[in-house]
Amino acid sequence: DQVDDLYYHKKELVLSGVNTDWLSQPVRTAVGQKHTLFLEGGTSALRYGLSLRYQTSPGVMKGSSRDRYSTELNLAYNLVRKFLFKNNLSVTKMNGDDSPYGSFADYVRMNPYYPIRDSSGAILQSVDQWTRSYSNGGTYLSPVLNPMYDATLGGFSRSEYLELIDAFSADWTIARGLRLKGQLSLNQVRSTSDHFVSPFANTYYSYSADQLQKRGQYDYSNEVSTNVDGSLTLNFNRQLKKKGASFSIT
Repeated sequence: DQVDDLYYHKKELVLSGVNTDWLSQPVRTAVGQKHTLFLEGGTSALRYGLSLRYQTSPGVMKGSSRDRYSTELNLAYNLVRKFLFKNNLSVTKMNGDDSPYGSFADYVRMNPYYPIRDSSGAILQSVDQWTRSYSNGGTYLSPVLNPMYDATLGGFSRSEYLELIDAFSADWTIARGLRLKGQLSLNQVRSTSDHFVSPFANTYYSYSADQLQKRGQYDYSNEVSTNVDGSLTLNFNRQLKKKGASFSIT
């Protein structure tokens, strides 16, 4: 009967010597790097600071990574102790790639007697099949798909993130007890994502020939957000009869 046929089929696979370590197929030993360079200097009137950072974070899943780059420039100018100007500019960029090998959970579900490749060395898409039953009593064949197959089709999932922050501030001591402060900041974020699934991927394995136009997927998005914020404050402080009086106009 069907149960016996299934048993002898699985036994044949085991006796053929197939013993695939599926859990080791999509993973790797990942080593990241982090580098930082900082420069600082100037005079009593002008000070500057420059920092550069670079960090690579390869993922445990093959082909996955998160790389981060950033730079920051700080300037401070003090003119005759009455005018103080500061500006902070930072730029951060992040590039990300998801693994083309899919989800690790798919490899956990694979039995060791499933082969990865055929006799010619090519990666199989369907490694086996199971006989399953409908609720009405009928049966159908359900394929066991190789989770490594999609990695051979050129699919990808990428993302990019770019953030720019520029903050400027000024402080003017107009007279004793009278100061004018101003701040202006700009924050801009640009994020993109790029995702492609081949029409021959496992997701579309059961699609028939007349459903060709429904197979495959490509998504691209590009978002930009900009925020500008500023403030201007006039402060007046004066002591009257040994009691502090403070006035603030914003």
